[in-house]
Amino acid sequence: MSDTTIDFTPKAAQVLSEFTPYARHVRGEAARQEFEECLEGAYAEGATGGVFGYAWGVVGTLPGAQEVTPLLTRIKSRAELNLNAFNMIIVDSGSIDGDSWKYVYHPAIQSGTFIQEA
Repeated sequence: MSDTTIDFTPKAAQVLSEFTPYARHVRGEAARQEFEECLEGAYAEGATGGVFGYAWGVVGTLPGAQEVTPLLTRIKSRAELNLNAFNMIIVDSGSIDGDSWKYVYHPAIQSGTFIQEA
């Protein structure tokens, strides 16, 4: 898979408080590197939000009463992060200065989307 970047900035984006929302999709090694940078920002001093892992899990202990359901797990520190345990990692962050952004990373296919909200 080659590294690819796709810019999703709309030509006539709705302006919120004079800010134009922005999204960018990256694949391959570039996505993994961008994800690592976003993790650094999410765990930095003054960061807001958090990091969450999304995976499908089996709930229930009785064989006939089990169901597959989506599970969202808060990842409180970099040391807790196991990329193999999740289908998707969501970094919902920003700073105390008011910026707000998200990074959605799919580790199995090295695909990431950065969204600048404010």
